[in-house]
Amino acid sequence: MENTRGSEWNRWDLHLHTASSYDAKYKGNDADQLLCAALKEKYIKAVAITDHFVIDKDRIEHLRSIAPDIVFFSRC
Repeated sequence: MENTRGSEWNRWDLHLHTASSYDAKYKGNDADQLLCAALKEKYIKAVAITDHFVIDKDRIEHLRSIAPDIVFFSRC
């Protein structure tokens, strides 16, 4: 099988804070939805979660469930 597509370029954000971090851009009940909408609007395909002093596994799984087309990297 020959690959004729060539390289695929994607946008990544390697420093992203969720609402679980004290310096998150989006706060409140709809923070996860707002964050995912902003990522999609900017065509971001992968992010590295860099929350301070916390790893909120439930939030990360929630983000993955509402934006399955975006890869969320974390240490959990």
